[in-house]
Amino acid sequence: MQKIATLLLRAVVVAVCCFATWMSVRHARADLAGAPGTQEAFERGLRIERGNMEQIVSAALLKSYKGDPSPAVDEQLLHAAQVNPMSSEVLLALAQRAELRGDNALAERYYLQATEVDHSFRPASAYANFCVRTGQPDKFWPMAKRCLNLDPLLFDPGPIFDLAWHLTDDEAKIRTILPGTGRPLIAYLGYLMRTNRADIAAAVWPEVLKAADLSDPANRALISGYCDYMARAGRMTAAVEGWNQLVSRGIVSGGVLDPSKGVSISDSDFRFVSAKGLFNWQVSGDDGVFVTGSASGLRLELDGNEPENFVALSTTAPILPGKSYRLTWAYDSSQLSAPQDPGFQIRIVQEPGKQTTICQPFLGRGETGACTFSAAADVGQASVGLRYARASGTTRPRGMLLLSHLGLEFARAN
Repeated sequence: MQKIATLLLRAVVVAVCCFATWMSVRHARADLAGAPGTQEAFERGLRIERGNMEQIVSAALLKSYKGDPSPAVDEQLLHAAQVNPMSSEVLLALAQRAELRGDNALAERYYLQATEVDHSFRPASAYANFCVRTGQPDKFWPMAKRCLNLDPLLFDPGPIFDLAWHLTDDEAKIRTILPGTGRPLIAYLGYLMRTNRADIAAAVWPEVLKAADLSDPANRALISGYCDYMARAGRMTAAVEGWNQLVSRGIVSGGVLDPSKGVSISDSDFRFVSAKGLFNWQVSGDDGVFVTGSASGLRLELDGNEPENFVALSTTAPILPGKSYRLTWAYDSSQLSAPQDPGFQIRIVQEPGKQTTICQPFLGRGETGACTFSAAADVGQASVGLRYARASGTTRPRGMLLLSHLGLEFARAN
């Protein structure tokens, strides 16, 4: 009898294993059949395994997303919600279908249920959108605040800010939904810059800088872009103030600016040639042109294949309207194939208006030079650039031009 019982037990174990293997294969076949994600693929999967709830839900969701209004889809989604009441995807699909039918009360129940079972961004933002669409601002604000308390690295909070600004122009009201942590504030600053709200970005900036996590490269990049944005928006005072704060905190490399004292070029001695930033030197990337920094200044090396016209380096200088300025430089062209090539010239272009001052060309082997100009009444900045334009009857230069200084100061009254 014991032998028979043992054989029966083995038979049961084998049968269970075979059944489990068959079910696994069946699930795998159904999953593979539905893998392409098309309606036909899901239906193939259902024919293989009628009870596969994942396939049923996927098929129903796909039909719903395609706009199928048939009651059969509703029945499938309701059945799926009963089997898996924790599926926010199903609940959101039911909410959207109810809303399309005009049953906002039922839609809201589904949206709320989705936010209760799933605390991620999508259900909360979907319900926040619904509140705006249906004119329920009092319900929107707490849900928007909930959205912004989530990790902003996992989603784009821009749509929430869009909804908030759609409801009100009261920036103080919008600030109430921002938590007091760095990431949402930085995301908000990025949004303000993208939507050209310069005044508000300037107001938010001190708090953003204080709360920023500087170990995060994304945070550093966005904060570093603030000065460029303010300059483009015509807010040069804010751009300079932000730049000096970034320099003092080591977020950007460069020198402190003080336009009120005529200190309008951040790096007049080329100590930060490789650094990136609005007030740093922007160097040429043209073929045949190689720009590097050294202990003695900036080295501009040419291999004879450079373009006939190019900008070797340039920077942005904040200037004061109506002031007279003197640009000074020191260079050594003795290592060029044509030391007195007249093609090298400094140009100063004032913004706005594009008023241009062209300084005398570099004609000596080792020389200093100066160039004066007056700022127009409505300007706030100037582009200072060293350009090369091959003069008629000359050949492209080869060798090295060394710049040891290029600075800007107030011109002395005579």
